[in-house]
Amino acid sequence: MYAVMYTLWPVDSDYRVQERDMAKEIEYAHYPTDIQRALVRDFYASGVPQERIAIHLQIDVKTLRKHYREDLDYNLDGMVGKLGKNLYQDALAGNEKAREFWLRTRGRWSNAKDRDEEKDDKALSLLEQIRNKVL
Repeated sequence: MYAVMYTLWPVDSDYRVQERDMAKEIEYAHYPTDIQRALVRDFYASGVPQERIAIHLQIDVKTLRKHYREDLDYNLDGMVGKLGKNLYQDALAGNEKAREFWLRTRGRWSNAKDRDEEKDDKALSLLEQIRNKVL
């Protein structure tokens, strides 16, 4: 036999009694398995939002974040690390685009010379405009 709870709900300043079956509201504890953890890691690394992962596991998003926090946090760092390692190896192997990207992002390399030339051109054009207005 199930427990029944009676609750008073306000409706237009009247109160009516609503019966709720407590057996339907039992919360089940979630115990993550290794398969579920691997699934969460794969989904999250593929860019699937946490809300969709929770729906797939048939749990709430709060439950997902509570039980899979390490998988969500550290998995992304691991994937970025693996991609960075592959990019670095491609750059060392002679891939020009990988080399340039690596130098721009990690080596803080830039085309400062091009930017300086653009600034000099703008400054010269401003000086010419001022000279033309004065003369």
